[in-house]
Amino acid sequence: MRWRWTAAIAAVLAVSGTLVGSVLSQEEGGAPAKQPPAKSRDGSPPADDALSPEAAAWIARMTPGDAHAKLAALAGEWTVTVRLWSGGGGRPAESTGRATFRMTLGDRYLEQEFSGGFMGPDYEGRGITGYDNEAREFVGVWMDNMRTEIAQFRGTMDAEGRITLARRSIGGGNDGRIETEVRTPLGRDGLRIECFVKEPGGATATRILEMVYSRRK
Repeated sequence: MRWRWTAAIAAVLAVSGTLVGSVLSQEEGGAPAKQPPAKSRDGSPPADDALSPEAAAWIARMTPGDAHAKLAALAGEWTVTVRLWSGGGGRPAESTGRATFRMTLGDRYLEQEFSGGFMGPDYEGRGITGYDNEAREFVGVWMDNMRTEIAQFRGTMDAEGRITLARRSIGGGNDGRIETEVRTPLGRDGLRIECFVKEPGGATATRILEMVYSRRK
């Protein structure tokens, strides 16, 4: 594992070294180092050619946009009604839980903390959802105290604001199973999350979970 950390640190140093080296090369040649351009009144970089194309592209990739603003709209405290269907179908088991959404890391990621009601009263789960500016898709991870796996999802948003995330399940004898999560906004103060599973070779997906979020006021 140590070489992975070393490679990651080297990659970061390579990027920063390129920027620092550009300044030092000017200083060693006798010319004064170029001073960074003054920021505009709103704090944004000036609209000129001071930035290299590489730096401008990097800034575009790291800057939160409209997709991140849509995630931020979910920040707050929520009450959750949970419905869980067993393998045989029929009436779902119902329970309740609580969730907190908050934006983190400079409003780039939406973090969720969920507790209670699902798979037992002591259930706890944590999730993070973001938007990858470069890949142009939503990304998410979920972890809880009922397993050691970290589920990873990727997906898109449609014109109605509905986000569909999917992953191909691996391990546990379920190779090839496709799990899909659909998040549907219910106005400003509501959200419905549905989970579907499509078994290998299956023609249709089966809904196994529904979580309806109501904002606490």
